[in-house]
Amino acid sequence: MKNFLKPFKPIFILLLLLFSLIWLDQSVLAGETPNPVIINEVLFDPEGEDTGKEWIELFNVSANTVVLNNWKILIAGTTFQEQLTFSATIPAHSYFLICDVGVPNCNMPTPRLGLQNGGTATDAISIVTTEGVHVDQIFYDQPNSNSLWDFGNNMVPDNQTAIVGASGESLGRHEFTDTNNSYTDFLVYATPTPGAENIGGIAQEGLPQTGDSLFPLLIILLIGVISAILVRKYNLYILKYG
Repeated sequence: MKNFLKPFKPIFILLLLLFSLIWLDQSVLAGETPNPVIINEVLFDPEGEDTGKEWIELFNVSANTVVLNNWKILIAGTTFQEQLTFSATIPAHSYFLICDVGVPNCNMPTPRLGLQNGGTATDAISIVTTEGVHVDQIFYDQPNSNSLWDFGNNMVPDNQTAIVGASGESLGRHEFTDTNNSYTDFLVYATPTPGAENIGGIAQEGLPQTGDSLFPLLIILLIGVISAILVRKYNLYILKYG
């Protein structure tokens, strides 16, 4: 029995790696991230007059209800400035819409968000806890000529800022992807979906159109490699031991 199992030791190692990758992927899908609340979609440049139409959509990626007490929305043109303070209770895997008073189905209406539209330089939105911790940010348009900073007080390079679409189009995450790189995390959505799933995004220039993960392809490739090795090991064992 021991002789039979010995040739297959590499297979067990590869299987352990496969199951570890699957567990990791499922953990990400389940929302097991350091920051349970993310900026999921924003509309900062509605068609026509902006006033009364702007909104920020938050999403709780965790499996638990989160309570936000006196959190802040900061917006940046030349510098970050506090725009409003809010409190909220967001159920697991749920959206929370902060918006101008003219937006329907709004969870927290405000007289005027006053978001920056980009255009000639990078603008940004950040959500911050009452203790001043930046939980999530989005940087959009370029160049970052005002040296806007990220979580670690580092200037955000132009290749990490989202490219904006036309008036009336939103910026949103594809499947809640959050790598702290706005260029890769956010797609342009011709049809915004406030308070609902982001559908039909257009990838930033130079990125895959769908923004889909390569993870399933890697799993298939790994399964193929394991199968090939398994067959070879088995054939060698039969030839050696009959």
